[in-house]
Amino acid sequence: MRELILCVILFTSFNLFAQNEVSKVDFSDTYIDNKSSFGKEEFYLGLSMLENSNYKFHFRFNYDTQIVDLLSNDGIYFQGLLLNQIVEMKSVQNGKFKSLEPKNYVFEKLILDDNISSILGKMIIEKEISQIPSSKYIDNWKLNEFGCDETNFQFKINNQITETNFMCLYEQNEIELAMILKGIIEYAENSFKLSKKHEIFRAKLESKKAYYFKGVGTYYKEK
Repeated sequence: MRELILCVILFTSFNLFAQNEVSKVDFSDTYIDNKSSFGKEEFYLGLSMLENSNYKFHFRFNYDTQIVDLLSNDGIYFQGLLLNQIVEMKSVQNGKFKSLEPKNYVFEKLILDDNISSILGKMIIEKEISQIPSSKYIDNWKLNEFGCDETNFQFKINNQITETNFMCLYEQNEIELAMILKGIIEYAENSFKLSKKHEIFRAKLESKKAYYFKGVGTYYKEK
């Protein structure tokens, strides 16, 4: 019965769009930054804010162009949700030149394996990942002068919400806290096969269009 109730809640929380199907939503000039690291996804894609979550334990983190949510009411049994996303670009004439600008968010939402989600959720609790401060507060954290990716986490534990941000996480090889964080992300990547899931998602995209996603930049899908 517990599993049935959780599944019903999961599908209800995803009721804006069909599961396992690629959906689009137009970029809008009405977007207002709510200061969340996941603000655009919350605004455009119906990703609920943790403040509004019905779960006692709700963990969220990004992995490149994917967002993973882990949900539980007892801190033992978790269910996982995956949001694959990419930005469709459009050509815009600027005087004599053409440039590319965002046109649509393209995305899909998937339900992840329960057993892996539960292992990962318990790892986050046992290793106290929510207590690790953002990178700007950690001594000897190295930044790349040419810029690097940002990794974001959000945690809701019994109505207490924490958000942390880490710059250049994958370039840290001597800081114990960074190694713990990378271990969590690597477990999620390998166990959920996140890269493969995003590859499958990209294969579903419309051809003859330009897309942008972090880590690769803009590319044109021929087929």
